Amino acid sequence: LDLMQILRRSDQLSALEEHRRTHITKDDFLQIKQLGLNSVRLPFGYWIVLGPLHGAPYHGPAMEHIDLALAWAEEVGLQVVLDLHGAPGGESRSAPCD
Repeated sequence: LDLMQILRRSDQLSALEEHRRTHITKDDFLQIKQLGLNSVRLPFGYWIVLGPLHGAPYHGPAMEHIDLALAWAEEVGLQVVLDLHGAPGGESRSAPCD
């Protein structure tokens, strides 16, 4: 079983949602700015924008997290590189590694 199957079968998708809400915070953006950096890379999968394709193991959509990260970056003066890290259909027939 993969993580998403386990979370779904045990009715624990709320754990993933909690992780998405708390893993990255505005304080992280402030620290990045205070370190003298001027940008952040924001990797995300297509399912965050569109929701998962039929049969895909992902959980989404979750654009509110992208929106929040963009707002924090703008607020503290950071640029953002949006990185579509997983495209629909993937790069191979094998399970993704991330």
